[in-house]
Amino acid sequence: ILPDAELKVCLFANEEARARRRYEELIVKGKSVAYEDVLTEMRERDKNDSTRAVAPCVPAPDAILLDNSDLSLEGTADAIINYLKVKLESKKSARAYTWIRTLFGPLVRFLWRVRVEGYENLPQHGSVILAANHIAAIDPLVIAAVSPRPIHFIAKKELFSVPIIKGLITAAGAIKVDRTGNDVAAIRTAVRLAQYGEAVALFPQGHRYPAVNPATTPLKNGAAHIAHHAKSAVVPISLEMKGAKYALFRPVTVKVGAPIPYEELGIGEGGYDAYRQATEKIFSEILALGDYSDLPAYSNDPK
Repeated sequence: ILPDAELKVCLFANEEARARRRYEELIVKGKSVAYEDVLTEMRERDKNDSTRAVAPCVPAPDAILLDNSDLSLEGTADAIINYLKVKLESKKSARAYTWIRTLFGPLVRFLWRVRVEGYENLPQHGSVILAANHIAAIDPLVIAAVSPRPIHFIAKKELFSVPIIKGLITAAGAIKVDRTGNDVAAIRTAVRLAQYGEAVALFPQGHRYPAVNPATTPLKNGAAHIAHHAKSAVVPISLEMKGAKYALFRPVTVKVGAPIPYEELGIGEGGYDAYRQATEKIFSEILALGDYSDLPAYSNDPK
């Protein structure tokens, strides 16, 4: 109806919740029905509505999905208002991101001969987590240089102490994280942005590991944790260059893999073990995109 609307919210609820609501409505109207019959009828209707040839009932590809299975009418309205607030905040940071990318993107692509493979795997809208191997501080700029879509990078808090950099990354919507402990506030911010249809990027290694085989470095579970709470797909990204070390005019290839649907992460109810397994799956997809076999194993302290 409104294809150009800046905010699209698609309300949905699980079958049981919708059947229960319909059942209660019918009972109030004095009709004698069985809950099981209402549930069966609803399942058949959903299947017919979503698979019909003309105007199938499916969400718009750029719509935010709001599960109101356990929300009241007031709770649903509050959630939509929160979506709108985040949308307005993100719109401001998107303008800054676009300005910074326009200013620095061509320079980054020229100085490091950046090229991209699998560009079609970068979702242009909707909730997504971007996860890449981490080589140097310039990694976010390289990824941003090939992605016109605004990205909220998770950045170490030390960068927010550098005057010029602080202004740029704050304006562009970066998320400040304290790497010395479990920064719950940073995780919550990342989850909130992803839930509301934004792109969030982070590095599962947590630190920079130049000139070593990334398969031998430690991993952190942030990407899986955020994906679980936001129910987001994860896009693996491999940053590849000779010797896994940046140098001026040394070609850098950004390889973008196919999105990993949330359901395929196998996180279930969450928890450390589930996050660890999902993290290993995500990082294995990153490793599969590049060739790091000729690099030495990690043995030094992270940068």
